[in-house]
Amino acid sequence: AEAVNAAGEHTLMAWHGPGALVGDVLMSTPGGVSPVYVIAAEATTVLFLPFSQIMGGCRECCPAHSRLRENLIGEIAQKYWAQRRRLGYLSVSSLRGRIAMYLLDRSGGAATFSLGLSRENMADYLCVNRSALSRELARMKQEGLIDYYRDTFRLLDPDALARWAQ
Repeated sequence: AEAVNAAGEHTLMAWHGPGALVGDVLMSTPGGVSPVYVIAAEATTVLFLPFSQIMGGCRECCPAHSRLRENLIGEIAQKYWAQRRRLGYLSVSSLRGRIAMYLLDRSGGAATFSLGLSRENMADYLCVNRSALSRELARMKQEGLIDYYRDTFRLLDPDALARWAQ
């Protein structure tokens, strides 16, 4: 999902993989007009679900509708926490600290992991200049903090990254 400000600048707000639920928060906003738009990276099939029918359920009060509501609330909660984590990245003043915090979070404790994002998308998500991001990643690689090839990263010194992320 992307947002566009008054100056026409695009900001990557969220990156969703295949099978993701989008528009869940918007559909539950009364009279909601979307502040973001969704761009599909590949051919996509969209299923529109009416919020009132999801929340109202059916006459039989079947378990399927209850499960659907639970899943919807779970998705909304996950997106809330993801945006809160993103706010944490954006609150770090140094570019290196922002990158370190993001990579540590995305690693999930693994030494090697794939982001699934291009440098441009990563820069957009972290609200930094792509060239500056690439330069800082190259410095971090040269200093032995990380290694990478395209969107795959290896954390060589997680302790040092954690110090930068503070």
